[in-house]
Amino acid sequence: MLFLCMPTVATPRILAGGEPRALSDSAWWQAQQQPQQQPQESSSKSQDTGEDSRKQNGGTEQPAPRAAPGAPGKPPAKPDPGGDAFHAEQSMEVGEFYMKKGDLDAAADRFKEAIQYKPNLAQPRLLLAKIAEKKNDKAAAVRYYKEYLKILPDTSEAKKVRKRISELDAEMQNDKTQ
Repeated sequence: MLFLCMPTVATPRILAGGEPRALSDSAWWQAQQQPQQQPQESSSKSQDTGEDSRKQNGGTEQPAPRAAPGAPGKPPAKPDPGGDAFHAEQSMEVGEFYMKKGDLDAAADRFKEAIQYKPNLAQPRLLLAKIAEKKNDKAAAVRYYKEYLKILPDTSEAKKVRKRISELDAEMQNDKTQ
């Protein structure tokens, strides 16, 4: 068997500083991994604070944190209060897969995760209630059904949920009397 090896060819690359150089692939990679040097200011004030920061950071100089763009001196904006819809949807899909597979515990974990990602989702609560019913945990089923109704009180599904809550309440009353 004959193997042909290509020699490392020096090709022009543009480094982070902007100057083109002829570097081999490994030399280019090493140059990209090195932290960029920040130009030092000539002000004596910045030199004094830089020396203090080098002492605090174990002799290494770290750049100062930057403010958010468009808002100097203010913290970045808070995350969307509506939640993370993308990850919530992924958790729902995986939970539905586990539910079809019959792994109710894994499905319940994923539905709870979806609620953490996006607290105003109603569907995972409905599915958690159905899982609780399959596990014969009527109190948890009623709790999840009621949470569902807080989010979506005026849908056609809500009528079915109210009916199911009353049925489960009646079953729990019968269980207590027996």
